[in-house]
Amino acid sequence: MHRASLFVWVAALAVCPLAAVSSGDVCGDVNGDGSVSVADVTGAVNYLFRGIPEQPYFRPADVNGDYGVTVADLTWLVSYLFRGGPALECPATFTPAMGDGCVEAWTSTAGGQPNPAVRSSGCLTVAPDDSAEYMFVELVGRDLHVHHVNAYYQCCLGYAATFEIDGRSVTVQEADTSFFPCPCMCYFNLEAILPGFAAAEPGEYAVTLVGLEGDTVGADTLVIGGPETMSLEVVGKDLRVRHLNAQANCCPAFLTDVFVNGGAITVIEWDTLSACDCLCTYNLLTVVNDLEPGDYAVTLIGVCTYPVLCAAIGTDTVTIPGRSAE
Repeated sequence: MHRASLFVWVAALAVCPLAAVSSGDVCGDVNGDGSVSVADVTGAVNYLFRGIPEQPYFRPADVNGDYGVTVADLTWLVSYLFRGGPALECPATFTPAMGDGCVEAWTSTAGGQPNPAVRSSGCLTVAPDDSAEYMFVELVGRDLHVHHVNAYYQCCLGYAATFEIDGRSVTVQEADTSFFPCPCMCYFNLEAILPGFAAAEPGEYAVTLVGLEGDTVGADTLVIGGPETMSLEVVGKDLRVRHLNAQANCCPAFLTDVFVNGGAITVIEWDTLSACDCLCTYNLLTVVNDLEPGDYAVTLIGVCTYPVLCAAIGTDTVTIPGRSAE
């Protein structure tokens, strides 16, 4: 039995538009004397490394406007005071109702090389679609991608994931690395990536995603090796179309077209780049959201080199539950 673990992390950076500084305090006035000077650098050091003042979030010290106070703010303040650096950009004081502490993923590095470990959408105050929270996995090139759709977490999320591999079982544990959480909740589409997983022994793997509170978000299966096939799965009113062991260029740019015509659904997978002189194996997933109840004949065509249409992978039928189609 083989066990391995990999910890990957990401730093969060706020990208929401910044509001004007509210009255009553001055951005950068960390020591509270009404002005911004070298004394505030000392105040920032005291706050970061000595816990003075004892507050979970101290807005005047958040001079780069990312809804958190870190060493990056100290560097920003020093640059502003002594090097003619960019202006101080403290956000307005916010409340849980505002929900505007958005984040964007930045990947860590390993040995000086980029490590595309995790990704995150910008946060949203409402779910991006009508679907409930769910997860799914796919194999892209040699890498295992674990998606968490409509995750509902605090707005200043610093997303991280730990992979535990035990035989044919993979457990992905989410973590929040943010130093100063925001007092608001947002929706995210998250993605944890395990590079090189396609080198594992061929077969079927069970992948379980565990959320921040130790709750199981969901489970999915990933097949490595075997014939090129299509499979269908219905979740609520959504249809998941899987293409297992797809053969495509090793440097692809995938695009999917979906056509719904009455009781017929056609899914066409495209590779719009094909930049390498080699082929790789992929497990691809297309989700068709919010279908009307009824019976559908589903055809998958792919992976086609844009714009030349290629052969069908397979055709099957599914039923979306609900009232009968008229």
